[in-house]
Formats: sequence, structure tokens, C-alpha cells
Amino acid sequence: AQINRSRTSFFIGAQGTDVDGQPLRGTTGFVNTRLYTASLRTSLKNKWNLHLRGAIDRRNFNAQNFYTTFVPDTAREKVNSTWQQASLNKSTDKVEYSFLIGARQLTDEYQFRPGASANNNRTQLLNTDIRQIRKWNWQQMKWTTGVQWFNKVIRSNDRGNHTHQHLGFYSNWMHQPLKGLFLTEGIRLDWDQSYQWSLVPQLNVAYILNNTTIRGSIGKGIRDADFTERYNNYNKTLVTSGRIGNPNLNAEKSMNIEMGIDLFTDKSVQVHSTVFRRNQADMIDWVLTKFENMPRQSNLIATGSYALASNVASVNTTGVEVDINGSHRLGPKLNLRWNSGLTWVNAVAADDISSIYLSNYANVIWNSNFQLSHERGMISISTLFKNRAEQKINSLAVGVTKSFGLVNARADVYMWKRRGTLYMQAENLFNVAYADFLGARMPGRWLMFGVRVEVENKKRN
Repeated sequence: AQINRSRTSFFIGAQGTDVDGQPLRGTTGFVNTRLYTASLRTSLKNKWNLHLRGAIDRRNFNAQNFYTTFVPDTAREKVNSTWQQASLNKSTDKVEYSFLIGARQLTDEYQFRPGASANNNRTQLLNTDIRQIRKWNWQQMKWTTGVQWFNKVIRSNDRGNHTHQHLGFYSNWMHQPLKGLFLTEGIRLDWDQSYQWSLVPQLNVAYILNNTTIRGSIGKGIRDADFTERYNNYNKTLVTSGRIGNPNLNAEKSMNIEMGIDLFTDKSVQVHSTVFRRNQADMIDWVLTKFENMPRQSNLIATGSYALASNVASVNTTGVEVDINGSHRLGPKLNLRWNSGLTWVNAVAADDISSIYLSNYANVIWNSNFQLSHERGMISISTLFKNRAEQKINSLAVGVTKSFGLVNARADVYMWKRRGTLYMQAENLFNVAYADFLGARMPGRWLMFGVRVEVENKKRN
């Protein structure tokens, strides 16, 4: 529902899903979700605008083999979170100011099987961002400067109690030195509680010639380990198997390069193609590790099977992305929109090790969507195909599927001048049996029916 006044607008929404899932090994699949959102936007004096947003998200679901490949896994999980954000901004012809503060609170309760002690994690995030953008007409120049700070907190019976802070200063310069040539030079200086100071440069180039854009970018990247990678199963008295965190992890460092071309034809068809390369050092992954090689053994057993969060020495990733989309008018009230994208990726690690993510990524992904729309409704069909190395786990748990293809469909009927929508949606239309990661059995064919109603109140003061 939405209420509009001359200087203020207010929106509130709610969404719920209850699904009785397919039978699983020793348990039954299910998903129950509730989402409530609200936002308020108002115009203040001197061109200032205030925007407030908030959300409540409740999720309860079966998590069998989401995080393990063990046969006794009949896990359930509850994830509840709240989110708040306030922003104050002002925009003129020469300058823009933005002040943002956001917070998120999350509780996560995970129970591996009935009778087992549940993992209880409570996390909090506070993020602030202050930004200024200066604009000049000459060479379409824009200079952005800003500072960002965030603080993360976890209270957990599994991972312990920890706090993590991060501070970043950033600046980038956008300009057009020649006709059709656009440059963006950026630099960021980060201080992190774990890796201290780091300089992160970035360069983006784009050249527009008629209906063609040639683009490229090069930049450095850095990512610190999260609480799970550092402390998973670290606070428990006894761990007989599973993933073990590593507090001594180094931050991931990468150099990212990409080049691409965009073609805009005269027949409402666009073609986008990109070649990319990412060279990573100290990439963080879960590596199968023998008990005698574990850095901390005090709460482990010699016969356990463990995956230790580790820094993989070097990983080089090469890939190609191609995306084609089009929009066509078939009649006075009938339109067709479509897109199709293909991604090919190849990752090579310098270390000959068995790690979870490297052995499980999809090297080929193809997706497409076709949407036929009319003033009375809409019909869409989407497809997804993935291919990867096959993984056999055991005779009872589901192995990761080498390749699979899915088809989804949806039909909408508009009512009350498009204020209401009656819809039917079919996921996994042909009931394909597959596992996309680790060994979690993905849903077969399932149907959704629903009604969406929009209520708007307009009034001029």
C-alpha cells in the first residue's frame, strides 16, 4: 500500500510463503517465510530529502545438507533479521551531498538433527557512509569523495564473541577527455582490523562509436575472512567432524581485468560480450585436512573428517560472458521482451588440493527469459542450464549433479486497472532431480498461486 502527499510518500508491504516440501532423507522439506517492509520519503527545505526504510524478515526452513554431506544431517534452521536505513541527501546542478546510516540485526538458529544442541548466532552490523559529488560541465567531470565505516558484532555459542571494524576513504574522478571517450579513475584507502592498511586502485575506460561501446577495467580487490571462516566450530567443547574456522587467515587479494563490447542494433536488439581475468592470492576456501595437520586439535578427535578454512596460494580465473536481449512490439497492445546469456569460467589453482568451492563451481551457465506482455496480462518462460564436475558423496546423500537444465513459467492476469494481479507460477516445470551444491536435494516441480494488490492514496496539500 502506498500513500502520497505533495511532499511525502509512505509505502508499506507484506509478503508470505508457506511451502510443504518434498520428502527428504529422514525428514520433510518445508519453507515458511514472512517479509514486512516500510519506507518513508519526504522533501525538506533547501532541496534536502529524507528517506527512511525498514524491514522485518522471518525464515524457517529445512536445511538438510546445506552445510554438510553427512548422512545423519536432518537439519532445520531459523533466520530472523531486521534492517533499518536512514539517508539524507541534496542534489543541485553543481554538487550532491549524501549521508547514510544503516543497521541490521540477525539471529540464526541451526540444529543439525533432533536432540543435538543448536548453534545460536546473533550478529549486528552498523554502517555509515558520507559522500560528496562535485560536477562541472567541462568534459562532463564528476569528482566523488567519501568515507565509510562499519562495525560488525557476533555473539555465538559456536563461534564465540567477536567485534570487527573497518574504515575506508574513497575518491573517483569521472571525465570525458575526448569525444566518445569516458574515463573513471578511482582509489580507495582501507583500514581493517585484521589486515590494517590497504590501497585499492581502479581504472575504467569506455569508448562510444556510433552504436558500439568498447569498454575495459582493471583494479585491485581485497576481502577479509568473515566470522564463519575464522571461528566456525571454534567455541564448541567437542567437534567430531565438519568445517573448522581458522583465526590466522590472511585476507584475499586479487587483480581483476575485463574487456568488453556492447552492440546496439537498429532492430531493438543488444549484444553484450565480456572477457575477464581474475588473479587471486590467498583465496579463502574450505580444504579437507587430516587431524594431525589441524592447527588446533583441543576440541577435535583423531578419527574425525574435517575441512579447514585455508588460504589457497594462487587461483587464476578466466571467463567469457555473452548476453543478447531484445524488445519488440508485436501489435498495438502486445510486446515481446527476451534475453539470453552464456557464461564460461575456468579456474586453475597453483596448489593441488581438494577444496569445496574450487571443486564445485559451474564452468558453464546458460540462462534465458522470454516475456510476452499485454495490457490484460503477461506470460513468461525462463530457463537455466549449469555444467560442472560431478561429485559423488555417498550412497545415501545426494551427489552434486554434473549438469542440469530447468524450465520455469509464470502467467499474470491484471485486474482493477492493474491495481491487482492474479498469478500462477511453476518452478522446475519438468520435475528435474538435481543437487546444485554440496548434496542438498533441490525442489522438484512446485506451483504457486497468488494475488497481489496495490493500494495507493493520493492527495495534494
